[in-house]
Amino acid sequence: IIPEPVIDPSENRNAFNFRSENVQLEPGAKVELSVDHPDHREVFSSQNLPGLVVPDSAIFIPNAGLDSDGIRVSGIDIYFRDPPDIKNYYQISIFRIRDNQFSPSSVFISSIDPATTQYSSNILVDDEIFDGEYRRLRVQIRAWGTPNLETDTFEVQFSSITRDIYLYGRSIEQYFYSVDNPFTTPAQLYNNIENGIGIFSVSNTVTLIAE
Repeated sequence: IIPEPVIDPSENRNAFNFRSENVQLEPGAKVELSVDHPDHREVFSSQNLPGLVVPDSAIFIPNAGLDSDGIRVSGIDIYFRDPPDIKNYYQISIFRIRDNQFSPSSVFISSIDPATTQYSSNILVDDEIFDGEYRRLRVQIRAWGTPNLETDTFEVQFSSITRDIYLYGRSIEQYFYSVDNPFTTPAQLYNNIENGIGIFSVSNTVTLIAE
């Protein structure tokens, strides 16, 4: 039981993020979710907390070339050591801070790195092709009509995530790609809730500022 959890604001009202600084969990600790209702079977899921991986640095690149659509982008290079002989998955989220803003704003990022998968405005990473290596991973930031300035500050959230949220994120992207597409097979959303529908996951996150 997590005392006094904080529910993060979310544009998706069907998604809830619980945070608490009152509980310290060790990597590998099992976290369980259960919901009881007298008219239904118990809904249950469990996850093991991944170990925390802390990047050495994040470097902002004002001119990072072109993305897959030929649009000029800025970028952030993230340098980290992947733990060897362990299957690891990561999620990268970027937030931009400007002088005239009171709080960071979420930034849509993409990547052409073969280890990455798009997940909404974020990037998922599978370490299959670089297990145990020191890695430089670049994410791209499209300006969307407002140039990325050298005075902008970018906050990087680097999360060690579970296999379940990685598979769920991939299935979400495959689902939206297959909608109204007669040439693809309809995608099935990944689910890890016993007697229910949805996804339950835990992550270990570190935040750093791109230099």
